[in-house]
Amino acid sequence: MDKGNDGRGTYRAIYTSLWDDPEFRKLTPSEKLVLLNLRTSPLTNIPCIYNFYFDAIEKQTGLSRKAIKSALDTLCHTLFIEIEDGIVWVKKGLKFDPNIFLSNPKHQAGIKKAISSLPKLQIVKNFIEFYKLDIPLGIPYPIPYAKQEKEKEKEKEKEKEKEGPSHSGTDTVSDEDFLKQLKGLPCYQGINIETELSKMDAWLLTPKAKGRKKTRRFIVNWLNKIDKPLKTEDTQFDFLKDLSNSN
Repeated sequence: MDKGNDGRGTYRAIYTSLWDDPEFRKLTPSEKLVLLNLRTSPLTNIPCIYNFYFDAIEKQTGLSRKAIKSALDTLCHTLFIEIEDGIVWVKKGLKFDPNIFLSNPKHQAGIKKAISSLPKLQIVKNFIEFYKLDIPLGIPYPIPYAKQEKEKEKEKEKEKEKEGPSHSGTDTVSDEDFLKQLKGLPCYQGINIETELSKMDAWLLTPKAKGRKKTRRFIVNWLNKIDKPLKTEDTQFDFLKDLSNSN
């Protein structure tokens, strides 16, 4: 039921018997909070099957990403929810909603409308079969869905590497001075930075490096992966010196 006209958002109703449900009572406080968030958050819809986002759950519950993932694992294991490719289905969502009736044609129309915006996934077919709805499995239509968290994080990292060097108002160091500073750092002593810069240029020409740029972040990351060569001559001299002193 939409009560959003008064500025308070969408109205969600839940039967209070949920609190006495034996399986619900076994959940930890964090797991109950995540479940209630999935059931009542602004992102949910009539059938309680929709795209969910960790950032939103973190902001709304105050729980850490680790705690949320742990709660979701438990909720999946206890069959309260089902998750697939960024889609969550609160399996008992309609059971504990006093305002939705599957026998009501208007409610069925609302459910079909929500389902039609989801991609063709097994989780959607499971939903239709679970409630024995008269919805052809050809629905929903193949609409792109949100990428999973790991893929999002990888994309963000790639975007950061593609960005050119950023200079704030106080950062006026030129590229030439930047390289001079690198060469003077003790952690890069023994590394031929000019040679490594040439290697970077060569690697950036390969198909694997498509879209990448030789930013300052890229240069530092490259140099940090290089093992410093052993100073064999100095080591040999020190060994002979120690041997001479012992004699």
